[in-house]
Amino acid sequence: MPPSDFQKAREQAQEEQHNNDHGDHGNNKFRTVSRRRRRRPAVMVQVEGYPYLPTTVVKLSRDDFHKAAATNANKNNATLQRVLGAVIARILGLLHDDDDDDDDKNNNDDDDDKDEDEDNQQQQYDQLVVEFVEGGSTNTLFKVWGIHSAFSPSVYHPKNNGMNRFVSSVDVDVDEDDDATRSSKIPDAVLVRLFGAEGMIDRDVETSTFVALAQAGIAPPYYGAFVNGRLEGWMEGMRPLQAHELSQPDIARGIAASLAQLHYGFAMPQHYYYYYYSLSSLQQPSEEPVSDGKEDEPSQDQETTVAVRAAASPPPPILWKQLSEWYQKAMVAVKQQTFTTQRDYERAVVALDLESGFVPRELERLKSSVIPLQQAAIRLCHNDVLAANVLYNDLVDDDNNDDNDNDIAKVTGHDASTTTSSCCSNHDKKDEKNRIQLIDFEYGGCNYASFDIANHWNEYADGPPRVTVPNYDWFPTLAQQESFCQTYLDTARSILESSKSAAAALVAEREHPDDDDDAEPRCNGHDYSSALLWKEQQLPTLEDLLQEVHGFVMVNHIYWGLWAINQGANEGCHNYDYLEYAQNRFRQYWVCKQQYQQKQQQQQQQQQDSGQSKTSSGSS
Repeated sequence: MPPSDFQKAREQAQEEQHNNDHGDHGNNKFRTVSRRRRRRPAVMVQVEGYPYLPTTVVKLSRDDFHKAAATNANKNNATLQRVLGAVIARILGLLHDDDDDDDDKNNNDDDDDKDEDEDNQQQQYDQLVVEFVEGGSTNTLFKVWGIHSAFSPSVYHPKNNGMNRFVSSVDVDVDEDDDATRSSKIPDAVLVRLFGAEGMIDRDVETSTFVALAQAGIAPPYYGAFVNGRLEGWMEGMRPLQAHELSQPDIARGIAASLAQLHYGFAMPQHYYYYYYSLSSLQQPSEEPVSDGKEDEPSQDQETTVAVRAAASPPPPILWKQLSEWYQKAMVAVKQQTFTTQRDYERAVVALDLESGFVPRELERLKSSVIPLQQAAIRLCHNDVLAANVLYNDLVDDDNNDDNDNDIAKVTGHDASTTTSSCCSNHDKKDEKNRIQLIDFEYGGCNYASFDIANHWNEYADGPPRVTVPNYDWFPTLAQQESFCQTYLDTARSILESSKSAAAALVAEREHPDDDDDAEPRCNGHDYSSALLWKEQQLPTLEDLLQEVHGFVMVNHIYWGLWAINQGANEGCHNYDYLEYAQNRFRQYWVCKQQYQQKQQQQQQQQQDSGQSKTSSGSS
């Protein structure tokens, strides 16, 4: 879905609510019934077939849950259950709404029934179990379970609000009108994600990315969204990794293969090219209202223009734009002294070293003379593969599996020879249990693939939300780095080899179509733009990949150092000392720079010694 669809939905809903509030009921596109003594139901629209609540903001924090758990206050617990339960029920289609907006003439007769109906809803919400999920350094996360028992079909009949589009928790092939069938399509547990880092992440783009990845089976299931959060599938039987586990060989191989699958096994949706290129000469794929869940497709000429440009030059990476925005945001925070304490302000000033302007200076040095940007592959990246963002299944059987490709498939849940999003492990396959699942793609986007690896290696040292002083003694050794990159390249090569022939066939069919065939050619989920990009895709050597990653290791320290300063300004340091973390990331940048310069000097000295040896040998 185009990211702009979320913004359009919010604007439409606000306009409709404004008209309703001023008595204009002539052309209601949203159900905004207002009855005596009853709350107005939340507006819901369909964005690409998934529920979206464009006026609903959930005002909860992790502190709300901790207070409720610490005091065992039933009132506070009920608040969590009812606030989250209402959103879940609305998105999953479990609420009774009238099929039409009846005239007020019937209200006097059925108000008592409606109030009783609302009380029944509240009782159902009270049956839900809400658990705060530890590990979220940016978002507030809740697991909500017991949905099946709370919304039993015998008590409440679920309505089909697009649930047929969702990944099923239980796959039952029976009549869609049967209550048991509808219930089987409703998960018993969901993850409620409340967005944090306000102003630092474009949540429309991030959710659009997540939906595409969920449809591909790369991310957990997506059920729907509201203004400041969304509902995702709860990955039962999996746990987040700890930082010290990242270096374990089987886990490291699994993560390397998972990154390769993300970078080379995911067909980027067409609208991404429109978004990242922002071509003024090309019309956006849809200018129509989003409430019907439909959108116009770009013309073949428009798609071809974007495809040719994508093949010649991949979409620009988000890295440098993100760094610039975060630096400017940090500068504003310092200038306006928006930090909660004077000490935090002073630490931010010291960390940024404003007098020397080290951030823009060092970034320019890295871009111009350290990282070989011209050869660095640009793909859709996660950009935040820390331990907590990798779920692990301890129960997958490891026996009788010695083949390397099978080992990769065993650990990741993906066959290394699969090529596209349609071939990746889907969550509705009951017999497949991924050992490794990447989650939390909120910082994802088009970026350098080697930056994704560099970021992951830095996360071996740990960090938020528990550690403010990362242990860089845990950084992978050279042998571990080479093993990781070799697995990554082997997996990517398997993907590309099986993709190129199919992509070439698609390109040939598109460029030389059969007059008798009117069908739009597609290749295992690839559109024309993806096929052109895949057809020309090349992989770096192991040595070149390591060189890229080592350069981006330094960039990554600046990246998260700036992030931490802005988090410190936005949220304060009372729960987590973001400023101390920022200082340590910047400090490690200088350590890495010194190590890099020493290595360069050693290589230059070796080259000089080798040249002198050859000269002496020739003279003799």
